[in-house]
Amino acid sequence: MILRRFMQHFREQNWFAVGLDVLVVIVGILIALAIDEWRQDRADRALELKYIQNLINDLNTDKIILSDYKNNILSQKRKVLETIGSFNEVPDELDAFLINIENLDYAGYQAIPAPNNTTFREVENSSHFRLIEDDDLRKTISLYYEQYQQNFEILSNPL
Repeated sequence: MILRRFMQHFREQNWFAVGLDVLVVIVGILIALAIDEWRQDRADRALELKYIQNLINDLNTDKIILSDYKNNILSQKRKVLETIGSFNEVPDELDAFLINIENLDYAGYQAIPAPNNTTFREVENSSHFRLIEDDDLRKTISLYYEQYQQNFEILSNPL
């Protein structure tokens, strides 16, 4: 219908009507593009919020795991100090002495917790990291996981 009306105006050489028809089509296209961009921005913001919430959950999990790790290390430190203190006494039994040595050796072994980086890897590998608009937040998240991985590798290697 629009094309038929456009051709009729063109044959009649009604240039104002032709220009108006072209303008209506252009405005319609621009409105459609604006609506599509608005819809895409809304979808991106929703995805950004989902990723940020998942990252917060991952960081909270890391916080709990690291707190447990710290408590285990402090507990082992106390046991080591108790064991070292018991070496000042001459043991009545060789078995007690060997158990202390075994406990001291065991205290040196502790599983290093790996970072909970599932969401970070998903965001990074899907190129959705750009959706997080805050540059400082993106840098902080990247730095956190980079430093965590470096510390994990350092602590995983035997002395």
